[in-house]
Amino acid sequence: MQRSDFSNTLFPLQRAHETPPVAPAPGLPPAWGASASVYGGVVNLGNGNLCLQIPLTGWANGVSFSLVFNSQANPSQPSPIAPKWTHNWHVLLTLSSDQKQATLQEGDGVVTAPRGVFDRLTRQADGRYLLVRKGSEERWLFAASGASRRLEQVVDRYGQTVQLVYTGGQLTTVRDRYQRALTLIYSNNRLWQVVDFSGRVWELVYDGQGRLQKVRFPAVQDENNQ
Repeated sequence: MQRSDFSNTLFPLQRAHETPPVAPAPGLPPAWGASASVYGGVVNLGNGNLCLQIPLTGWANGVSFSLVFNSQANPSQPSPIAPKWTHNWHVLLTLSSDQKQATLQEGDGVVTAPRGVFDRLTRQADGRYLLVRKGSEERWLFAASGASRRLEQVVDRYGQTVQLVYTGGQLTTVRDRYQRALTLIYSNNRLWQVVDFSGRVWELVYDGQGRLQKVRFPAVQDENNQ
């Protein structure tokens, strides 16, 4: 696969911190941090944040989809789901006005990067930004424009590509290299249904105040389709 040309200008990268700031910050604890496992997630013993990751679907050599909850997330933070909830593909890159500093909001929460953790971010000739993740060497490609630039593509170290498609500013399709697609359907600007390539449907249910109440999973059938 041919790589796009990009400038060799490097930008310091930091993870997003919230405005107004939330103390302590949400997000998963670093690998060397103190934590306690709970059903479906982990508690960061350094700041008390509860992070739940609830897998809905996924398939081998393809994509996966998980709901993510952070107890200390800023409830006013924009979310495709509900306050304090997001999903693993809700990833945004924001640049400073002088384009010398970038902040990254990932699906596992908005956290401040520990000292000494660096990824490599470069601007391509077409205006898009390429983020190379330290360790995994995944290549994340972000949109060429927008106040918060959306994630458009993820390529792993073996060249396997996941493509993200947006409609009206909302993520609607996540497609793997075999063209198997995960489809996201919205109602009243909130994620309503997640549909995998086989047609199975997960439905998100909200209460009267717009809070996520429950998830309806698809019916499980046996080998006789019963």
